[in-house]
Amino acid sequence: MKPASGVVKGCLALLLSIAPTGALPFEVVNTQEIAFGAIVSGPLGGTVTVTPAGSRSCSVSLTCLAQSPAHPARFTVSGDPSMNFVISLPLTATLSDGAGNTMLIDNFEDSLGGTGMFNTLGQASFTVGGTLNVEPGQAASGYSGSFTVTVMYQ
Repeated sequence: MKPASGVVKGCLALLLSIAPTGALPFEVVNTQEIAFGAIVSGPLGGTVTVTPAGSRSCSVSLTCLAQSPAHPARFTVSGDPSMNFVISLPLTATLSDGAGNTMLIDNFEDSLGGTGMFNTLGQASFTVGGTLNVEPGQAASGYSGSFTVTVMYQ
């Protein structure tokens, strides 16, 4: 069977909460898209997980192809120096190949465990991983989509 690949593209989003009085506004920049790499789908389907640290694993019914690297999404955030912030991730996101075939991403996880703190320059960064759900006999194609990351002052 041909490899099926899934790459989330354009995964940048920003939602501002009401900031404390005098707090600086946020700037959130997506510096790297999440990529699950090329996989070979089997008759049973399965999952591909990319962790926030960058490791990739395929369930036993799938094959992760080594020549196609995977990586988490990367974000940089700027805001009020030394302020705490909260990261909110979606429950799911859908990838599409543009021809009617889709895959679901779930189990999103960020590298900061949901909370972070801006450094003294008002900067921070984090990565986001997730689990790609591959259906039995998933169509071989390039898949893309987006997901929303929300960052708010704590």
